Amino acid sequence: MAKPAGRRARAARVVLAALREAPARQAAAAPLVAAAARLVPLAKLELLGALGDSGTIVPGDGGDPTIKITDPKDLETISKDAEYTMFPKIPIAFEIANFALMAPGSGAAKCPKGVCGHVHINVDGADCNVANLPYNAAAIMSPGIIDLGLCKAGVAGVHTVTASLHNDDHSDVTVTDGGTVISDTITITAKEGDGGTSPDAGDGG
Repeated sequence: MAKPAGRRARAARVVLAALREAPARQAAAAPLVAAAARLVPLAKLELLGALGDSGTIVPGDGGDPTIKITDPKDLETISKDAEYTMFPKIPIAFEIANFALMAPGSGAAKCPKGVCGHVHINVDGADCNVANLPYNAAAIMSPGIIDLGLCKAGVAGVHTVTASLHNDDHSDVTVTDGGTVISDTITITAKEGDGGTSPDAGDGG
């Protein structure tokens, strides 16, 4: 008798094959895509491909989703200059893998849990969040723009920036073997006053 895991794997592959043979029916079959994702984690990349144009498809190795902040660099000092012209708003560039990005509220049928969602960017935990929201910035493409002007302790100083993956309903995306939230964190230092960003910059004369 075939083992349950083997039957689930074959069922998921049948769904994937059907999606490839009938691309016009992909939208109607989206719930099956979500079911297949739950049945066979190793098929994540194929499932992302089956989602078609519904989100940003990011290549990877088929394992857990990942996110990596690529700019600014960890421990970078930032002020208003040619790179950060919007300071204290700062672009946070990131790379993801094994995950599709789509606007929140798209629905589970279009954006299955664990393989599709969006990015939350937090600064100093919840201390710099937009009012009544669980983040400083949300993004469905890189970069996301944070605003240090929202920080209760002020713009200048050391800040911890965390980018994390979230499902369509804003719940955390976690690794399959331990429940750890999938995220990446850097530390930056903001220098207010450089480039004329502070009213008392300069010698006043």
